[in-house]
Amino acid sequence: MKKILLIILLLVSKNIYSQSFEGLLVLGFAASQIDGDSYGGYHKIGGHFGIDVRYPFSDNVKLQSGVEYINKGAANAKNQDYYRVHLHYIQVPLLLEVVVYHNISLTAGLNFDYLIRGNSPSHYGDLKLRNFAPCTYGSINYYISEKLMLNMGNSYSFINVKKYGDLWWNNTLNISFTRRL
Repeated sequence: MKKILLIILLLVSKNIYSQSFEGLLVLGFAASQIDGDSYGGYHKIGGHFGIDVRYPFSDNVKLQSGVEYINKGAANAKNQDYYRVHLHYIQVPLLLEVVVYHNISLTAGLNFDYLIRGNSPSHYGDLKLRNFAPCTYGSINYYISEKLMLNMGNSYSFINVKKYGDLWWNNTLNISFTRRL
């Protein structure tokens, strides 16, 4: 009986509230570096994609969250066989978007990153990484059309991504397209 009641409640609530939320598809790439590893430059390129939802409070203010994959890390520009770090994260963004001009908006908020795999086929060996690495996030967005937006942003972890030893912070530049579904 409880299962039937739950199914009915979910179906009714979907009809009542589904029109308020917008589904989003995010697809792009991330250029990243690790601040504190003594190798400067955004030489590590990785993928960035996910499914988000956005709730518009008004035409100009929207709240966004979802589930995304992002590949971060670092690499030596001259010899990537010598130094390369791959960090694979599932991130949950919590972002506020504000339209500042007709087709331009600004986004700010937090990304809650959970490490699903981290490796370094280089001399570093076991990286001893934290599983959780929350980041600040900000972007400028350009609406190409009513359903397609170009995002250019930066995220920066606000805690050390290593458990101990060297102080490392993820520093990532994102370029992605967001399509409203």
